[in-house]
Amino acid sequence: LKGDTSDNIPGIPGVGEKTAAKLLQDFGTLDVMYADPDRVTPEKLRLKVVEYRDQVLSSRKLVTLERNLPVQLDLEPARLGAYDRAEVLRLFRDYEFRSLVERLPQIDGETPLAPGELLRQADGSAPIPAARVPGREPAGVAASGASGISTGSGRGSRSGSLVGEGTGLQLTLDFPTLRHGTEPASNGHARVLDGSEAAHEAAPPPVARSEATATEDEATAAEEVLALGAAQAPEDREQRSSRAVVAPELAGENPAARLASALRDPAAIERFTAGEDLAAWLAAQADIAVGIALDDPRPRRGSLLGLAVAGSDGRTFAADAEAAPALLEALLVSGRALTGHDVKRLLVAEIDRRDPSSTDRRALEATPLPTVGFDTQIAAYVLNAALRSQSLADITAERLGLELPRAGELGGRDHAAIEALAVASVASSLRESLGEQGLDRLFDEIELPLIPVLARMEASGVAIDRAALSTLAAAFAEETTRLEREIFESVGHEFNLGSPKQLEQVLFYELNLPRGRRTKTGFSTDASVLEELRPAHPMIDKLLDWRVYTKLRGTYVDALPNLLDPDTGRLHTTFHQAVASTGRLSSSDPNLQNIPIRTDLGRKIRRTFVAGDPALTLMAADYSQIELRILAHVSGDVHLREAFDRRADIHRETAARVLHKEAADVTPNERSMAKMVNFGIAYGMSDYGLSTRANIPRAEAQEFINRYFATYSGISYYMLHIKDVARRQGYVSTLLGRRRWIPELEARNPTLRGAGERMAINMPIQGTAADIMKIALIRVDERLRADGVAARMLLTVHDELLFEVPRDDVATLAQVVREVMESALPLDVPLTVDIKSGDDWESMKPVAAQ
Repeated sequence: LKGDTSDNIPGIPGVGEKTAAKLLQDFGTLDVMYADPDRVTPEKLRLKVVEYRDQVLSSRKLVTLERNLPVQLDLEPARLGAYDRAEVLRLFRDYEFRSLVERLPQIDGETPLAPGELLRQADGSAPIPAARVPGREPAGVAASGASGISTGSGRGSRSGSLVGEGTGLQLTLDFPTLRHGTEPASNGHARVLDGSEAAHEAAPPPVARSEATATEDEATAAEEVLALGAAQAPEDREQRSSRAVVAPELAGENPAARLASALRDPAAIERFTAGEDLAAWLAAQADIAVGIALDDPRPRRGSLLGLAVAGSDGRTFAADAEAAPALLEALLVSGRALTGHDVKRLLVAEIDRRDPSSTDRRALEATPLPTVGFDTQIAAYVLNAALRSQSLADITAERLGLELPRAGELGGRDHAAIEALAVASVASSLRESLGEQGLDRLFDEIELPLIPVLARMEASGVAIDRAALSTLAAAFAEETTRLEREIFESVGHEFNLGSPKQLEQVLFYELNLPRGRRTKTGFSTDASVLEELRPAHPMIDKLLDWRVYTKLRGTYVDALPNLLDPDTGRLHTTFHQAVASTGRLSSSDPNLQNIPIRTDLGRKIRRTFVAGDPALTLMAADYSQIELRILAHVSGDVHLREAFDRRADIHRETAARVLHKEAADVTPNERSMAKMVNFGIAYGMSDYGLSTRANIPRAEAQEFINRYFATYSGISYYMLHIKDVARRQGYVSTLLGRRRWIPELEARNPTLRGAGERMAINMPIQGTAADIMKIALIRVDERLRADGVAARMLLTVHDELLFEVPRDDVATLAQVVREVMESALPLDVPLTVDIKSGDDWESMKPVAAQ
């Protein structure tokens, strides 16, 4: 009766789920209905039922399954047989088919590493280190020990090639492993390198073999490469954040070989028991890698199922759920820095274990947290933030060629043990890559210190006004129902507003509205298409409003009560440090970054975020126009810098310069258009985008943009220059060296290439803003704890920090926070911070600077 648009099966036009169900309730079957169609009411529906009788009966036949066909099929030949798993995995890694790896079936009778233990890198070079099993010696592995990894680029490997740019010279280098810590060099002494030197000197003097006939210039280049290995580093550098330690392979122990062996038999790993004393062993280890198994990916909602530590002496201890707290306590008491993957999970779980209520700030801050020495997830993210995943399985597959067990295949103890060994196997390689690319200071001084800050913020949580949220939920539900009713009335029948296929049918076939771009499944009904259709039909405005209400209900209004922690009664979001390719933080459960801050609906949601006690209030500190200030710095534009130095109204100033008029004569619409361009220019705003947002002709929008670039020539030059830099080196950087690789610039597709150019323009600006915010988070947290201030840092959303503060301390804390945030990174224009306080996140009043 209603048809099925997804299968292209027609029904009666105008008959939806509700009407079809009523007809079947009244008649029971189609045959009964068509035996006496005059009983159908109302008259309009009766006429349609009669008119489309043949179509309805044909559709019924289309969807009726024939069960009695003489099918003859031998299923045995269709059974999955053996396949070259190693070759498939290599192909998947080459093309980054990450999700498909999880779905790749095991071969019957296959052990986890057979034949995956000899997976080769994409260039077909030497096999990975593998455990040797009597009677099953892997081909290509010398009897005396496992061979080193080799890749064509040398990236993340112990053996590799170094190609002199533009010279054709190729040197094959054999590097001992780089470890960040205390391993002695080949001469028995650890060599401590300054951060800038470590970026170039990642190993002791390498053995070089030229594979080409070197010219005089090439020979000079070769000598320079070799000289890097012989340079001696100064011994008086004390800052941990700017040093790396070059060390040889562990004597007789290869972490990758240990991992391969453990993958064969995880149960063989030493079992830690609660009464065991590991103090002496922990103190003797040069490095300690930790593996974590939680029963929920959200640490506060989960508990430890397993914990493991892998030492540099080749021993690994793994604890089950019962013994894990004792092992964690031993780690805390040892004071050793831990190497792990997404170590924040362990920090949050530890805070919650010690203080489930997490409401006493001083008790929370007194909780000793394990020191984080290295995090493989964050390291992989810093090296290439454009990757969709920095999972340990992906890192291990890329750098070692080893396939880790899938989630859920192992118990908690064994999972933690494998994770600890995998971390130990890839950590030194990642540390080496950070040094080679000059990213070690960014990692050591910003990303690592940020981990415990985010853990404390997650544990603190934020209070929600449940009564206000309940009232808001009822209002949103009522408004959603009203919009649905009015939309259905405007088209004459009900349909599923959330179904793109049904919406396409209504818009483009029933209402005959202009069709937008075509997708694989039909015509697009996304927001950009609907915006263009606004003038065409009154339902479009209501539909767009319905989508906003529905999204806010699903993400916040209806979802927040279910996300409140039963112990604390507060909302504990999860911050993600390794997701956004620009370096920005993101969050989930809920995603606080997407709460609209400039719409009335978004403000209503923010109003439900409150202080958790009458003696406390909320305080928000927000960087003012930070991305524009960074644009002024990187572009060097004289007019933009001068306006910020004068603390002028930057948007009014822009409109006045572009339109050649006095600032006092600029109209609100002109200022608004200048504001759109100022904030949109770094995101590649086009004449079409400006004309749509400002509701002006495209020609007028293009004229304004042309004048803008003529006036602010420094910005125009920056945009041209940074695109050229990105094309030449393949990436762009923030002021602090964070990189984003942009392969889209090499795309043949002009749309992809244009997107790459916009990334190149925007990333140095947005990424630097992210770096500044991370520095601010670290330094504000340090001040709060050092000064013993009874305030909590709760959230970071975009360029804003949210605090919970005793009412009497607002003025003092505001002064401290403003001072720290405004001095986070010196720029050619001043950074300014706006601070407000109030009983809820929205109803705040400015706190004046002292």
